[in-house]
Amino acid sequence: MVWQEVIQSSKVWVYEYVANGYKANAIALSLNENELAIVSPPIGLSEADFTEIDAKGQVTALIAPHSGHDLAFRREASRP
Repeated sequence: MVWQEVIQSSKVWVYEYVANGYKANAIALSLNENELAIVSPPIGLSEADFTEIDAKGQVTALIAPHSGHDLAFRREASRP
C-alpha cells in the first residue's frame, strides 16, 4: 500500500495497513510547508514507505488515538 492523498492538493494522505489481523488506517496531515503529523502510525513500513512519506515532509508529531497504537511507537523508535 502507498500513501494516497485523500483529496488532490489537500496535503492529507491515508495509508492502509494490517495490525493484529485488523485493517487500520494511518493519516498523515501537513502541519506547514515541511512538517507532518501522523495519526495512528502504521507498523511494518518498508524503506520505500518511509522514503515516500519523507518526500512529503518531516514527521514531527505522532498521534496515538488510544491504547494499542503505542505499539508502533515502540517498534519504530528502534528503527535506525
